Amino acid sequence: MGYRNRIAEMIRKWGGVELERKIWYLTMKLHLDATAKYKNNPTSKMKASEQFYRTNIEQIKRISDFLADDKSKQIYQDMFLFRATYDRRYNTKYELSMPFFSADVVRYSANEVFVDIGAYDGDTIKRFIKWRGQDYDHIVAFEPDHDSFVKLEHMLQKHPTWNCSSFELGVYSHSGELFFEAKDNPASCVTQDGTIRIRVAKLDDFTECLDATFIKIITNGGELECLKGMSRIIDSNHPILSVCISWKDEDMVDIVTYVREKYPFYDLYVRQHSMGADMTVLYAVDPNKY
Repeated sequence: MGYRNRIAEMIRKWGGVELERKIWYLTMKLHLDATAKYKNNPTSKMKASEQFYRTNIEQIKRISDFLADDKSKQIYQDMFLFRATYDRRYNTKYELSMPFFSADVVRYSANEVFVDIGAYDGDTIKRFIKWRGQDYDHIVAFEPDHDSFVKLEHMLQKHPTWNCSSFELGVYSHSGELFFEAKDNPASCVTQDGTIRIRVAKLDDFTECLDATFIKIITNGGELECLKGMSRIIDSNHPILSVCISWKDEDMVDIVTYVREKYPFYDLYVRQHSMGADMTVLYAVDPNKY
């Protein structure tokens, strides 16, 4: 994944976001071409995904049944098969242009307060501005990787009118410190094998986020714990949730189940935002609000 991020960073300097998106598309296609061989020579991770699917197939089907539209049902089941086979027939409905802002799911909100958890270098904030314009109240960004946070701050300094608060820390189910693997790219994550410690906190503890209307989450395996630290905000505001669920097979089941059982007022959608096995996103939308 690292080489694509380095290419994208250079392209941003040369040609802007639109050219960056095209280069990302081409490099993803090259990546899939390189991994096509896995269909006949599966990796241990693919074998584990196949075993997970076989073991949990009834639960996966039950989850699929309560998703809000047919597109979600197909994407959700197909992505389990894609993770196990790398057969492109199971990943044909991907949307590359606006990750976390699928046009047929999310809607504008008056007085928008956008919370970006796992902000990286500000790439999603740029997409939010492109999607929303500057007709919103506030942006709140969280990024625990120091090198990425420096890039985020540098980007925000160029856009002082964007009204964005940024915090160099992670969001979790409790406040404290956790081990972290810093990679200066979107793959940085909380892990017991991490080489550094980062500060984490509950989203409910931030006054800047109490009026949140839209929360995006990508923390590479910590999404469920992150959700557990924002129950007060969700119960109060019913914000749109846009949550990456594809870090591991268990997340594809556990995160969807958690949101459905704890917050039954949401309609749940699933969209795929890459040509690979990553960037499967759960959208939670209150139909009575949006």
